[in-house]
Amino acid sequence: MKQPPRSRWMLLTLSALAPAALIGQQAPVEPPAPSAIRPSRLPATQDAVLPNGLRLVVLTLPRQPVLSVALSVPAGSVFDPAGHEGTADLLAGRRQPGSQA
Repeated sequence: MKQPPRSRWMLLTLSALAPAALIGQQAPVEPPAPSAIRPSRLPATQDAVLPNGLRLVVLTLPRQPVLSVALSVPAGSVFDPAGHEGTADLLAGRRQPGSQA
């Protein structure tokens, strides 16, 4: 039978002894003191309004190779026209899942 490499024996020994080393330790009674609050340093945003009324807010972080999109639509009963209360709820209920509208 082939014996496992020495590093595997070392790992098994350490994993067996690690819980024994923690038995005598006690959990902290109080949380650590909070650190000072540092102000965030974000670049200025670029705002634009498209011809169709869509408002864009762009925050560019060149060192962060990530694209994130958040969509916020001003909708709901608060935007119903006077005298036509319930329009948003009626239209939302009529929309079929998977429809293009």
